[in-house]
Amino acid sequence: MRTEDQGSKSVPPDFRPMGMGELLDQSFRVFGRCWKPLFLITMLLTVPSMLLSGAFQSATVLAAFNSASIQIIRDLPGAEALIGTWLLTVLVTVALTPLVMGGLIITSAHAVQGRAVEAGQALRLAARRYWPALGTVLLMILFILLALPVLVIGGLVILAVFTVPIGYLALFVYSAFTLHSVVLEGHPGGLAPIKRSFRLVRGRFWPLLGLGIVFSLMTSVLTGGLFAVMVAIAAALPPGPLMGWLLALGTGISSSLTTPLGAVGLTLAYYDTRMRKEGLDLELQADPPPVSLP
Repeated sequence: MRTEDQGSKSVPPDFRPMGMGELLDQSFRVFGRCWKPLFLITMLLTVPSMLLSGAFQSATVLAAFNSASIQIIRDLPGAEALIGTWLLTVLVTVALTPLVMGGLIITSAHAVQGRAVEAGQALRLAARRYWPALGTVLLMILFILLALPVLVIGGLVILAVFTVPIGYLALFVYSAFTLHSVVLEGHPGGLAPIKRSFRLVRGRFWPLLGLGIVFSLMTSVLTGGLFAVMVAIAAALPPGPLMGWLLALGTGISSSLTTPLGAVGLTLAYYDTRMRKEGLDLELQADPPPVSLP
């Protein structure tokens, strides 16, 4: 294995296929080595989303307490503003997701290969792939929306309670490496990176599903714990908009911690899958920047 100057670069993990336990261990190790740029990149998405979510939730909480009973959102005072804020939150999230996730993937890939990268540099590299990534994200959203009626019909409506979650779970696992294909391999946006992800996951579905479940459980515990703390604090305060801001803050903090960790774990799984299926040797690929890997 190639050695690095530990004063300036991170020490890469073993370049070999790893079991689930090793992948989890390496995920935390890599995250610990590059947490600062990962956190800064995530904040680019978290801060605007948190501000918009805080405005939405605080207005919703205040409107609910000013009503005789909690009604559906269209009946609340200022419903147009609330709906507009919610739509703006969705649009901002969709617009920033390709840039932020691209930056997280590039940072994680550098760390896996024993390279240090600053948040600004990672975002500049991600910006070069922004439009293909955005097009792919929009196409994935379209697939998710179109999949619902297909899965409902496929389950003959009665069994939709089973076919919908199972179908979506399979879709998310098989498309897990879509943005990695766009950002790290240079695939054009659209169907090409989605097909590439399906090919990589084929034959590795169950191990990747297991890894995803473990990460989801860990992040759910962290997110739920932070959210519960914020709810407890908010419950001790008099009814008002501050309650909504506290809930948005709890969501934002948990997202800033769990999103980068998930990106690191997924990037390690991506390289592990390529080593198993394609014989990718990261040590031989370490000289070019990760964004230009074949």
